[in-house]
Amino acid sequence: MRLWCGLFRSFGARLFNSLTRGLRPGLYLAPLRGSALTTVAKYRASLLLMQGREDSRAIVTNSNHSTPWTHSIFYIVLIAFLLRLAVITIGHTYRITPRRDHFQYGWEMGRIARSIVLGQGFSSPTDLPTGPSAWAPPVYPYILAGVFKLFGIYSNLSAWIILAFNSIFSALTCLTLYRIAEKIYGVAVARATAWTWALFPYAIYYPVRVVWEMSLSAFLLSLALLLTLRMADAPPRVHAPGLRSDFYGACWRSPTPQCCPSCHFACSICYGVRLVPFASLSDRSYAFWSQAWLSLHG
Repeated sequence: MRLWCGLFRSFGARLFNSLTRGLRPGLYLAPLRGSALTTVAKYRASLLLMQGREDSRAIVTNSNHSTPWTHSIFYIVLIAFLLRLAVITIGHTYRITPRRDHFQYGWEMGRIARSIVLGQGFSSPTDLPTGPSAWAPPVYPYILAGVFKLFGIYSNLSAWIILAFNSIFSALTCLTLYRIAEKIYGVAVARATAWTWALFPYAIYYPVRVVWEMSLSAFLLSLALLLTLRMADAPPRVHAPGLRSDFYGACWRSPTPQCCPSCHFACSICYGVRLVPFASLSDRSYAFWSQAWLSLHG
């Protein structure tokens, strides 16, 4: 009789434990008494501990393998950069025509860079020695002048280096576009956007063929848009100085915002009205009118 009672108690405890799996041992071992309670409690606690360890390991394993490296944005950036380098090297796009004394080698910026290297200063953007000039912003001509100084004026190696420099920022634009699309539309659209920019022929053509500042300007402007979107989720004082620096860095890099008052004025409106939504009215008014004045008189 005692044997049958023990078996019945053991079967009932196992049935009760299976029905209440996942709860703490003290919540479902109450029907047991004495040494049986202690033994089953220790056994159940050890099982739960082992199960918890296995679950934690499974979570870590799943987190490590849920997003493989080939699905990350950095893989897309790497593919975009290597693809552009391959086009430069295999397609011989660094062999720029020497017609008009290598004028297509950077056009006016190439001429200014040559003048800097020859000790003539920031001057002569055309075929004739015209003296000091404000034809283009200074950043890219000085970068090009540094390449000329190290690798030769209008040499094939200098062309390869500067085109690879353009390709770096063209590939990094995949990252900014990915973050923008991810924030607005989701991961799927973000991946499609990044791959489109990485493989689109026209997005490949200009950085690997044209010695100009377009790739760096596109990266800086897309970075400005990304900072604009992030300002909606963070205090404006954190991102506003960085956004102003990025935008004016793009102006110093590219003649496009400077030569297009409507573009500069539109950015001013965005900064004064949209980019500082949590600032005071006086701060927004000051930002709007100061930027508008700079766009019209700067």
